[in-house]
Amino acid sequence: MNIDGEEETAVSNSTAERPVIPDPLKTSASKSEFEDYYVQMMTEKFGDDLNKLRQSNDFQPKSLFMLINALKEGVNIFDADQQKIILSRAQDEHTAVSK
Repeated sequence: MNIDGEEETAVSNSTAERPVIPDPLKTSASKSEFEDYYVQMMTEKFGDDLNKLRQSNDFQPKSLFMLINALKEGVNIFDADQQKIILSRAQDEHTAVSK
């Protein structure tokens, strides 16, 4: 559910679910919205690599926590303006795909 109380849905393509993209034009994107989008994109793009890490012999329950935190820390390389630009472009692509 988005800030306006409307249900957000992902558009499916033939291979995978596309992440739900917050609309930066309706509201300023919060850090948590960008973080969610960023982590979704990273896990989509690097899913095979992440699975290999999880299947390694030395992967422990605490490793998952550290891996998630490491992914989330990646958002810090983008300032607020860059986050808005990225979400805006992603929204444009999402709109183009759903037409």
